[in-house]
Amino acid sequence: MALEVFYTTKKQMVDKAFLDKIYLATLKHFNLKDDFLIELTIVGEKRIKSTNFETRGIDRVTDILSFP
Repeated sequence: MALEVFYTTKKQMVDKAFLDKIYLATLKHFNLKDDFLIELTIVGEKRIKSTNFETRGIDRVTDILSFP
């Protein structure tokens, strides 16, 4: 399984075991092989705001940014 979770904040608000279950359930639902790499980075408001501006030109906080 290739699910990596990174935190840039002191709070670790997401349970890795829970994310692993979601990952495996998704593979099963779509009948996919376990050959994906998913990286999830948890950041604070300051970091997501700056990343949102750098990548999309929008200077505000957002909930989610995703990149292929």
